[in-house]
Amino acid sequence: MSSIAHIRQLLNQGRYLEARAESENLASSSEELEAKQLHALALSKSGTPLTAAEFFEPFHRQHAHDAETAGIMGGIYKELFRQTQNQKYALLSRDAYLNNFTITRNYYTGINAATMSAIAGKFQKGREIAMEVLAVVPPETTDFWEVATQAEAKLLMKDNRSAADLYFKAHRIAGADWGKMNSVYNQLWLLNHYVPVPGEILKAFSPPTVMVLVGHMIDHPKRPTPRFIPEHAPAVKAEITAVIKTLNARIGYTSLACGSDILFAEAMEESGGEVNVFLPFKKEDFIETSVRFAGEAWVDRFEKLFQNNSIHQLTNEGYLGNDDLFAFHGRVLFGLATLRGRMLHAEPYLVTVLSAWDRSLKEGGTRDLMKLWPFPSRTQNIDPSRFLPVAPTHQQGLPPPGKQEPNRFVLYMTAISFSGPAMEESMRMSRKMQLDFGPEMMALDFDEQAIYAGFNTSHSALLFGRSMIQAMEKRSLQARFRLSFHVGPVVITPVGDKKTMKGMHTEILKNIFMLGTERAVYATESFAASLVLDSASYSFIHTGKVRLDGELGEQSLYKVDWGK
Repeated sequence: MSSIAHIRQLLNQGRYLEARAESENLASSSEELEAKQLHALALSKSGTPLTAAEFFEPFHRQHAHDAETAGIMGGIYKELFRQTQNQKYALLSRDAYLNNFTITRNYYTGINAATMSAIAGKFQKGREIAMEVLAVVPPETTDFWEVATQAEAKLLMKDNRSAADLYFKAHRIAGADWGKMNSVYNQLWLLNHYVPVPGEILKAFSPPTVMVLVGHMIDHPKRPTPRFIPEHAPAVKAEITAVIKTLNARIGYTSLACGSDILFAEAMEESGGEVNVFLPFKKEDFIETSVRFAGEAWVDRFEKLFQNNSIHQLTNEGYLGNDDLFAFHGRVLFGLATLRGRMLHAEPYLVTVLSAWDRSLKEGGTRDLMKLWPFPSRTQNIDPSRFLPVAPTHQQGLPPPGKQEPNRFVLYMTAISFSGPAMEESMRMSRKMQLDFGPEMMALDFDEQAIYAGFNTSHSALLFGRSMIQAMEKRSLQARFRLSFHVGPVVITPVGDKKTMKGMHTEILKNIFMLGTERAVYATESFAASLVLDSASYSFIHTGKVRLDGELGEQSLYKVDWGK
């Protein structure tokens, strides 16, 4: 049986689905209040706050005097309000916090009671509670959370000058702790919809720019027409650094190919920013395809950045000539920057290093990727060819592309199942849909647990899953369903009248599927990143990470909400 310490560790690591799975048995077998608290947190943070509320309400009624219990219950109702904008949950959240504050005088439940009162339209009550909160916080405190509480109370009391002074004091105490800064900003962002927040305060805590870079590599020795020669790397890096400073970019997404990628990662690192590196396939193959030809000095720079920053490989498999991995990689970079921007309530920025002389549209190349960027007004290009003389030429051609493994494709995959008699009906329905989707559906397979299908786009994969659920509902088969999505390179193998998907990424999909909760839609980070580019109508809630067995590694997950 899992221990409380282990479940708390999973929660602290952001592995919410695993925490939910492991806390379920403990919560049902243990009488300890902490076991119930942890399971409720895991349910809420894994994207199912309504389930969390239904589970935790009886325990909250029994232990309303406990600040931790009240804080969790109030937070669950607050999350339900965020998702639904239903005032009922705002009032439930306010009451959970307020009842506890009345008993305990705990400033955390007090300030949340005050804020949720204002959000629920009870402005006078919110001001009264804020005054009470100020009375229990030491006036000269230097604790960040206590100062932020004082600031929020003053804001609710419409004492904007004192609020600003206290918020700036909290800002100085936080220093470079972006977690604390982001927590305050999210609260201010929510509050600003109901109580005017002075612009100077929002600006002080506003998130830095999220920036993604795609650009040319250093010219291959056999490139016929130069566009980015090694000698011009320092000048390009200086321009990248200037853009980072001008736009206050502190969060960067890129790869680590020689040239633009490495220069951007170095510049972001040197400015003290956060660097998120994504490689399209395993490190050794990436070095050989995208770094080493420029010289061992670039390999050394790659290795230094690889050791110092957050590195993610979209697949641990090799390149094997699949150029669609580069196109997929670009989609994921753009999508991740977009998702991160949504979390921070800001649109991200794209910087390209792109030669005006080079009009090629190689799959996954810089110019090919630019058409995917959803914010065309938020782009800036650095042209490395302007440092070159006019019309330079070489006689050699570029090296031939790698040899692609037959039947290996990047597919957007779904796993779906229904309970009871609906499962058999859903298999028949999927056959019919295979005809409707035509060549867009690349693979369809079944086993006793689920239906598995693979598509050329994330949108088609989601449409298939959604259509299956709607079809079952129209037949009045109110079956419970599970639905999960993942994307990666797989080998398609015909077996009888089916086309099966084989490889590491089908195993990742199956593992994610088994961890998923009923009537909730989960997608891996790479799938969600691609889907966010295909449609702005879906919303995404980050539900943490899961650690899978062996080479399957760790996956970040999102709950997908496709609306009505």
